[in-house]
Amino acid sequence: MQDDVQDKEVEIQRMQEVYGNAAVTICATTTAKATQSLLMPRLAWSKLVKACRIGTSWLTVSPTLPADLRARAPLSLRAWTLQEEHLSPRLLFWGGQRFSWACGRGEYVEDSSSSTLSRPSVTPSRKFLAECRTAEPNELWLAWNSIVESYTARSLSNPADRFNALAGFATRYLAAVSGYNKYMAGLWRATFAQDLLWRVARPARLDEEWPGNVDAPSWSWASLPISLGVRMWDKFEMPTEIELVGDGASVKVEPSEAVAQGAGLSYVRVRGLLRTLWSPKSQLREWSDVCVQVDGVNKFRSGSNPGQDVHAVDSLTGNLFAYEARKQEIVAEMDSRKLAEDITEQLLLEIYDLAISEHGMPLLRRKNVMGAFQRVGIGFGCRRDFFKGLERTEVVIA
Repeated sequence: MQDDVQDKEVEIQRMQEVYGNAAVTICATTTAKATQSLLMPRLAWSKLVKACRIGTSWLTVSPTLPADLRARAPLSLRAWTLQEEHLSPRLLFWGGQRFSWACGRGEYVEDSSSSTLSRPSVTPSRKFLAECRTAEPNELWLAWNSIVESYTARSLSNPADRFNALAGFATRYLAAVSGYNKYMAGLWRATFAQDLLWRVARPARLDEEWPGNVDAPSWSWASLPISLGVRMWDKFEMPTEIELVGDGASVKVEPSEAVAQGAGLSYVRVRGLLRTLWSPKSQLREWSDVCVQVDGVNKFRSGSNPGQDVHAVDSLTGNLFAYEARKQEIVAEMDSRKLAEDITEQLLLEIYDLAISEHGMPLLRRKNVMGAFQRVGIGFGCRRDFFKGLERTEVVIA
């Protein structure tokens, strides 16, 4: 029932069943909203295309793959439509000028005698379902990450639906994985360390509205502004330095209910190595003093005094640099320009690193006087002695 809150909660938990059991799902690729017309004049392919010879060369038109066309269509901008495209076994993509049919055997285009893809290939919209069937942990996890990357870049009119529009994927994933796992506000317990290492496609702008009415923890990508894409970590096998605390196996419930419960998670407690990114004696420098671009690549320098600790931040890109005397620098990036500006204006004086692996570490700041921390960015690895001599401590991240 339209706008019925209770009915909406029930149906959201059934999306993987609705689309998964559909005989066929019709996807209107060129309409931006449900009230727009599905039918329109179709003139683009009304003429027969023939090769043309010019001198010794031949010119012809190579058809664009349907997946490439859809990537530029209004359908790919809407968060709610991602589930219908990836959870349905059979799809009819109705485009402005021609339609295509996608199923387990491949994807076929109107007026085309053969599949546009080789028979063994898996179309992008079939990848997630295919991996759920085989349940190979590495490939299934990568397929989930691909879904998250596409989902975060899409628009959503109601930020409160941030987890709802992804619930079908999460339920299907949880049902497919082997062994104990738990949905944790867009991340997974079994790969929690890897999942923490997401990074923003760009730092959030000052004018972007953060979803304040969504109770998403800062360590989840769901806490970011709507349509701000993320890039997920891509190494499944990874030694990690942290462990979750007080998160043992819970009472077994149906996957859909477990996903609904996991979406409400507001904090985690972990045990790991924690230290400040720069020392109290570090001097704040201008970004231009520590970074120059050579052929489009950032090159860093510590300055004329290699014995002085320094740090700097670029408020436009969110890039962060921290140098300790005569040691390899740490390079990181902030999740938003506002956080970068707070460092520049010395409103944010301390940033902490939580050791995950030698390849990446979340950046944290103290959220309140009770000792909880909040994610503010990501560091791109560290030297081997960065956490030397520290003992593991219990950290609450909200």
